[in-house]
Amino acid sequence: MYKVLIIDDEEPAREAIKILADWNSVNIYEVFEAWDGKNGVRLIEEKRPDIILVDMKMPGMDGMDLLRMVQSRYPDLAVIVISGYDNYEYTRQALHSKVIDYLLKPIKRNELNGALAKAVDVISNKRKMQSQYIDKNILLNLSLPSLKEKVYLTAIEGSISRQMSEIYKEIIDDGNRKKYYSIVIFRIMNYEEVSEKYFGDTGFAQFAVSNAINELFNDEVECFNLINPKAENEIIAIISIENNCNEKLSSNYLHLIQKSRKKLKELFELVIIAGVGGFFEGIDSLKESFLEAEKSINGFNILNKIESGSNVVPENANTKNVSLLGKKDLIFNAIEGGSLSYTKGIVNELADRIEQAGYLSLRDANRIFDELLLLLNNFSMVKGFEANELLSYFQNLSKTVCNFEQFKKYLLDITELFYNLARKQIKNDNLNIYEIKEYIDNNYYQDIKISLFTDKYFLSREYLMKLFKNEFGCGIYEYVLRVRMEKARELIADPNIKIQSIAQMLGYSDNNYFSKAFRNFFKISPSDYRNTLIG
Repeated sequence: MYKVLIIDDEEPAREAIKILADWNSVNIYEVFEAWDGKNGVRLIEEKRPDIILVDMKMPGMDGMDLLRMVQSRYPDLAVIVISGYDNYEYTRQALHSKVIDYLLKPIKRNELNGALAKAVDVISNKRKMQSQYIDKNILLNLSLPSLKEKVYLTAIEGSISRQMSEIYKEIIDDGNRKKYYSIVIFRIMNYEEVSEKYFGDTGFAQFAVSNAINELFNDEVECFNLINPKAENEIIAIISIENNCNEKLSSNYLHLIQKSRKKLKELFELVIIAGVGGFFEGIDSLKESFLEAEKSINGFNILNKIESGSNVVPENANTKNVSLLGKKDLIFNAIEGGSLSYTKGIVNELADRIEQAGYLSLRDANRIFDELLLLLNNFSMVKGFEANELLSYFQNLSKTVCNFEQFKKYLLDITELFYNLARKQIKNDNLNIYEIKEYIDNNYYQDIKISLFTDKYFLSREYLMKLFKNEFGCGIYEYVLRVRMEKARELIADPNIKIQSIAQMLGYSDNNYFSKAFRNFFKISPSDYRNTLIG
């Protein structure tokens, strides 16, 4: 299964690629989009695509700059170049960057699908070669703990090869013993707070917690633990036993987990929840146990006290259908109507319903939080103001939720902060764009900056420029130039006014700069234009 990122500043071009590509035939299951090079870099880092399709001509960071960056930082990334120009420099950079294919616009279905198939083949072959290389050299290049960690992570992902499995059994697991494995996920709910307080850096915190778990478990069962590479606040413990788990062993096992949680609470004030997966035969079955542990931990009821370790789920408890998405119109109307109490009341009502039900899983808590952020982001886009910084902050904060009180507080905090931000913008819904035009008409000789209007009307630069251009057919700076040039033409017609004086009257401190601007606009210099009038 593969992931693709389309980087093109033209939305129709991105849509055409999505329509023309036969994603299923080449096992592509996720397609992301970026509208310029800068966002492309961000999504490459966040989404880790296997293939990128890059338009060479884009504003800001163009395709050539992006290819150089990819070649330097992501040499294994498969690249397909798209261009509306048969340009030698583009072709040379594409060849230098070892791209898979070079497609010219308009893109043809067969060429696009051929390029995608070629990219998938290249990636597949490269992965096979890497896997073979790792299997052959693993014992030479890795220490035993590192080897274990690599094998366990590969098994958890469900991609362990037969050869790697055999190497593990032969070298590490004595080969002849039948073993059963279980996964325990320890999630540190106050990870950043405790790391700062006790350790100063997260690496030492992870090491200390990992050692504490090892010491507690290894007296009773064989245990190997590692940091979850996808979540730094999670320790994955791999438990192995020689006989399948009976009732007595299962009870002891759960007791050890509770003991480890209490010990870590005493030592480091760590608030921890644990998700436990069942025992399965063979290392090949680690993924099944991991998925059970993950499901268990994400189902933790945040209305219970974490310190107790209990996860009681009331009968008929179901928060899957509790959603804010159906409240979109109510929330939008409340913000537009200027009622903070009503806006927060909508969120409070949902929180009260959850509290009465007595159950809210971590999974559903994160989902509801994401729904609220989605609605607020949608509102800011409709109204044309910037709220990304605020929303991103709370997106990260939501991952640290420990209990229901904290969950409810975060929901109400983001609602109030966003409401206050939004109210500053809404008064500009009836903005008369002609006021800006009138200001320019009367103050063309001043140094006019876009920030003058964005600060006054609380609008983003992009949104304001778009409004002005839609109304008058040109940008604000273009209009300032047009007014100045028309005024210059009037003044030049008066032979008693010097050209240099005209430049100063129009706000130009440099006469040469004024002359150049006039020549570019009218295709004739100011002095020559005056001469044509004199005859």
